[in-house]
Amino acid sequence: KDLSILNRNLIQTIIVDNSISSFVFHPELAIGCGSFIDDPNDRELDVIGDFLGELLKVDDFRGRCKEWKLGAKGC
Repeated sequence: KDLSILNRNLIQTIIVDNSISSFVFHPELAIGCGSFIDDPNDRELDVIGDFLGELLKVDDFRGRCKEWKLGAKGC
């Protein structure tokens, strides 16, 4: 997905998706996750939400997604 079509500065933009092909244009802004269809016990998005909450203290998200990739649970 090409986030540049949003026509805004991407320093505080992150894409969360279960398809790696969605990250082709902006891998530095990507957080991968598993599919969560039909699994009422899946809590992965809660964990991602906690990580994103920590980023609220950061001015520029670019490159910070690698921290998720290093410490990711379930991705």
